Amino acid sequence: MSEPIIEVRNLSVHFPAPGAGLFKKENKIVRAVHNVNLQLQPGKTLALVGESGCGKTTLVRALSLLIPPTTGDVIFEGNNITKYRSQQLRPLRRRIQMVFQDPYSSLNPRMPVGSLVEEPLVIHGIGKRTKRRERVAELLEAVSLNTNMMNRYPHQFSGGQRQRIAIARALALDPQLIILDEPVSALDVSVQSQVLNLLQDLQEKLGLSYLFIGHNLTVIRYIADDIAVMYLGEIVEHADTQTIFSNPRHPYTQALLEAAPVHGVGKRKHSQPLKGDPPSPINPPPGCAFHPRCSMAQDRCKAEAPIFEPLSGQSAHSAACHFKEQVPS
Repeated sequence: MSEPIIEVRNLSVHFPAPGAGLFKKENKIVRAVHNVNLQLQPGKTLALVGESGCGKTTLVRALSLLIPPTTGDVIFEGNNITKYRSQQLRPLRRRIQMVFQDPYSSLNPRMPVGSLVEEPLVIHGIGKRTKRRERVAELLEAVSLNTNMMNRYPHQFSGGQRQRIAIARALALDPQLIILDEPVSALDVSVQSQVLNLLQDLQEKLGLSYLFIGHNLTVIRYIADDIAVMYLGEIVEHADTQTIFSNPRHPYTQALLEAAPVHGVGKRKHSQPLKGDPPSPINPPPGCAFHPRCSMAQDRCKAEAPIFEPLSGQSAHSAACHFKEQVPS
């Protein structure tokens, strides 16, 4: 196996809890992300899945150093970038780009599309104006948009077209890693497949690596090579996509799969709907964080936190559950 393009080691992101201050007797913290370990291989897609508020977006913002990690390391292309200073981060930004959920809010409405796509090149001082405009035309063609659209403004485009513009802008600096933060969830279903197909074509042509945040498991199954399932800031299961869908070993993963819409007639074998809401990251429950909502929870789960480790004889499939070997598939 080749060296990961990015590796996260024991990464945590903690914030002061609302209301915490210097004169409080007890300064509580929000454990937004806690002790996460991940790897992404070059040219592959790793999906982060979990309920809203589980820490997915905070994790990717920390590994791209948009927010500082509290502890842990981020290794990008073999270099520990966690302690990089601002001067060192500038060239790194060219290698890691992001595409956000809402293309309209991520595009300046006062700038024409040509200028929006050209902006990263201007900021990084790449090429003269003529060459930059040629590059913009290439990028728009790469995402199946006409070059005569350069002088139009974002409001003159559909949602799918705006997301294509955002993708073109992310490609401007020839990145190796693109972080996709729910890039199709704001789009019509008919448009989602077009954007997903575009992302796959670009990945194949350019050798891109994707870190894909999502909650639509149908989309995840279509685009991801591997899946990491997050719950309350921690990774609770990680395996390749086929394994996650055919043989989930964590009750939370099973609950997510059970909650996903199913096409066709028939009921699921093991329907275990989730109970209640996720606990507070300010005051997580003792033991396994999932035990208050888990149908398999026993006394051990309430007292002892499970270790995230591989299943017996399956080094590529890990889960954090005391009873992962006994979870019904």
